[in-house]
Amino acid sequence: MQFKEKDRFLDELVSQVKFSFDRADIRKELEDHILDSMEYYIEKGYDEDKAENMAVQDMGDAREIGKALNKEHNPVIGWLWKISNVLVGLFIGASILVGFVPMLFGLFSVDPYRYMEKDNIVYEIDVEQKVQIDDVVIKFTKLVYDNEGDMNIYYRYYDKKLWGIGWSNESLGEIYDDKGNKYFNGGGHSSNGIISKSMRSIRDFPSDAMELIIVYDGLNRYYEVRIPLEEGVSNE
Repeated sequence: MQFKEKDRFLDELVSQVKFSFDRADIRKELEDHILDSMEYYIEKGYDEDKAENMAVQDMGDAREIGKALNKEHNPVIGWLWKISNVLVGLFIGASILVGFVPMLFGLFSVDPYRYMEKDNIVYEIDVEQKVQIDDVVIKFTKLVYDNEGDMNIYYRYYDKKLWGIGWSNESLGEIYDDKGNKYFNGGGHSSNGIISKSMRSIRDFPSDAMELIIVYDGLNRYYEVRIPLEEGVSNE
């Protein structure tokens, strides 16, 4: 379905970015952000037109955002990166490229799921659950149980006001299973950006557990997420 308000907003925003090679990536990232916000408002009972309008308003002023992103994606720096990318491939090697990419594209984040070794996976479950704390939307995307007994929770979060990038409290809350065991966050990884992509590992999680429960209760904010594990257990 075509959303005209969203498209007008994105057209005006990316028109401020002079380095044309980055426009498509910027547009896609922000479009996903708007669509997620629309989905949230539709779940709250608004129709699509109203949800679109509210999601676009949450983003702020398109021209101002575009000008700010243009500074991050300066054409001179962009062309230098294009040229250096070729030179790196031909003469210097991948190590210099690794240094340039975070510098130029630090605004966007990398999904930590790509680092999970597939041979280490016992089962994985796609998750589509979303909660909100103030203006921060947290979207749980996947559970991966590995052969070391760790339950890896993958999630994304973003600030609906866009410029509030970075959640001040990265704890997901208290984590339980259906057997009554309580867990504290183990290791993890977070890649910050407009939409931050993160992972938390819960060690020594029982392979026969049937439900993972996440409860956040702090600073007068509360949410509870319950994720069934039957699908994962059947795939062991």
